[in-house]
Amino acid sequence: MALAGCTRTAVFMFSDARSAAGLEERLAVIRSARSAENQNDCLTTTASNLINLTLMAYRKSVPKINVGRYAGTPIDQLPNSYLRWMLSQDFPKAWLEIARDKLKESPYSSEYLSVSRHTYDQFSLRFIEKWDLRSDKSVGLGTFIANEALRAWAQGIDVSKHRHQNDGILKEFDGIVWVFNVSQQFPDYKEVITCYEKQQFKID
Repeated sequence: MALAGCTRTAVFMFSDARSAAGLEERLAVIRSARSAENQNDCLTTTASNLINLTLMAYRKSVPKINVGRYAGTPIDQLPNSYLRWMLSQDFPKAWLEIARDKLKESPYSSEYLSVSRHTYDQFSLRFIEKWDLRSDKSVGLGTFIANEALRAWAQGIDVSKHRHQNDGILKEFDGIVWVFNVSQQFPDYKEVITCYEKQQFKID
């Protein structure tokens, strides 16, 4: 009965961990508790064993990305920037759910936004003076561009044409037209495809 009670408690302790990263974090906490308190403690020993078994089973079940430079890498081990990009693309839903859960557990994923290299190039070539004139000189160019894109998304004028089903969403803000691609399955996640000068982009 005591072992069964420990098992139930152990399962409860890691039932809300939705990815291998979450399981590994929980396992580290339990191992620390075992070292600090009692090496033979039934609860921590059982919990540790259960998490180890679950982690091994989870690792075997995680699909691997099959395209691009990260081909062959388990999805939950991809960089956050790549995961955010994935969420704006038409990958299988099961893959996107793994990517979303990994991002939710990451302390470095407060903004659900991916910015393309083309956007960085266009902004640095056309609008670098906006960054030069920034009030907070500690903000780097990448963060500045992401923040400007988020401001455009939240405060900009929607000038989208919606001529085709997969057209992006266009937001005009402070003289710049930003082009966003939004995940159909997880609309909180967005990719900035590019940006243009307002006068170069005909709005009708």
